Amino acid sequence: MSRWKSRTDKDGIEAGRKQWRKGLVVGSLAIGFQAAILGLALLIGVLDPQPPQEAKLKLPPGSPNQQRERQNQLNNQLAQLNRLQKDSLQKLMDPILESTRPDISVPQPDVMTSFKAMSAMLPVSNMFQGSMDAFTSGAEVDFLPPPDPVSFLGENLTAKRIVLLLDVSSSVKTKMERAGVSLDQLRKEVIQFIEQLGPNHLFGIIQFTRNWQSFKEDLLPGTQMVKDEAMTWLNSQFRTTGTSGRNWTRGSPNGIEGVLATAFEMDPQIDEVFLVCDGDFQRTPPGGGGQNVPWSQLRQLTQSLQDESIGETRLRVLCFYPPEDALPDLRAWVRENGPGTLRIHTEEHSN
Repeated sequence: MSRWKSRTDKDGIEAGRKQWRKGLVVGSLAIGFQAAILGLALLIGVLDPQPPQEAKLKLPPGSPNQQRERQNQLNNQLAQLNRLQKDSLQKLMDPILESTRPDISVPQPDVMTSFKAMSAMLPVSNMFQGSMDAFTSGAEVDFLPPPDPVSFLGENLTAKRIVLLLDVSSSVKTKMERAGVSLDQLRKEVIQFIEQLGPNHLFGIIQFTRNWQSFKEDLLPGTQMVKDEAMTWLNSQFRTTGTSGRNWTRGSPNGIEGVLATAFEMDPQIDEVFLVCDGDFQRTPPGGGGQNVPWSQLRQLTQSLQDESIGETRLRVLCFYPPEDALPDLRAWVRENGPGTLRIHTEEHSN
């Protein structure tokens, strides 16, 4: 039995040695295989190296290249603006150079009877007598030739920028009718005035009582499109009843003060303001009701508006039956805003 046990122990030891030698061989082969792979990878990297990646160039702010690029962009923008400006000017001038003014006689209404009392003040022979569709601004009109004179209520106006201020209150309506003139006739005169305008005129119209309504907020050129729109406005919106409209501006102050301020806001350089009134200006005080506009305040306001505008605005006034005590201030007001004109119609005066 002991002999059999001794042989068994020897056989076990020998088997363990074989197993260890086998593991050693396998491990050596694995290590060798990995080493071969590593060597092959190194060999490939040496024989076929990857090209280095070129970093993108980032120009620092204000570098010469960046400045040249910005300058080129600016030059391109300026060139484009110059082309647009040249094209706009060409479109503006072509209709003027190619068009001719038609010789159309405007029939004169028979107002001889109505104006007998006013014949010394208003030349009856001149009373009530008489293309570009794109809108142009006041700056563009300055480049056009001087406009032809136009007539309005017996006066020749040579100005380029003209604003009409038309008092259509009940008191003016009554006094005009007393002189043989109606507000409807005044509207016809305004229409005939508009018909004479050319594209190198700029004009505005404001009708008022204490409240007021403007044809437009700015002065517009006398193009056919604008003139047609103004005539439509006169035929549909002009008041001949002596009352204001519901949608009229209700300023504070209202009356002649608000109207004058609105007129001067239409353009920084107004040549003439033509006012039709009765010289008896009313306004609404803060508590309601009515009060006379103090002449000292009106004259001071007008001077302030003149100081803020470009150049000097002439004041032309056609006044129906003004209060006797207002005549000195009325004359001084026109004299201070001149060289203007004042024409007064009363039973005693014809100036």
